Amino acid sequence: MSRSPKQPARGYYRGAVGDMSDHLHNTHKALLSVTCILAQEQLVVGIADQDLLKSKLLSELLQPYTERVEHLSEFLVDIKPSLTFDVALLLDPCGPAGFDPSLKFLVVSEETYCGGDGHRPLLPGE
Repeated sequence: MSRSPKQPARGYYRGAVGDMSDHLHNTHKALLSVTCILAQEQLVVGIADQDLLKSKLLSELLQPYTERVEHLSEFLVDIKPSLTFDVALLLDPCGPAGFDPSLKFLVVSEETYCGGDGHRPLLPGE
């Protein structure tokens, strides 16, 4: 059944998105914007620890964690100031999505889809 363009997207109280491993670029902004539409009250955003990024190409050129958090926070407040944001330091590929039963959705990019697929059985209602 197709949906009328006038029907709003279904929202969820609390969800997650990750991994913001490099500087905030247009692909991240698009992904975060869609995620903010889905999240009604709270959003957990995972940002990879430097140790997780060691194998990334040119990892030495990536912004430090604190800079990435600052830029991300500014963007999220601009997009949806009514939303409560929880920036989570990712020390492993799962992050909060691997253990937090209050998360009702997980948004991943094409790049991180394989990792996100591993979380699906862990999310409530799956």
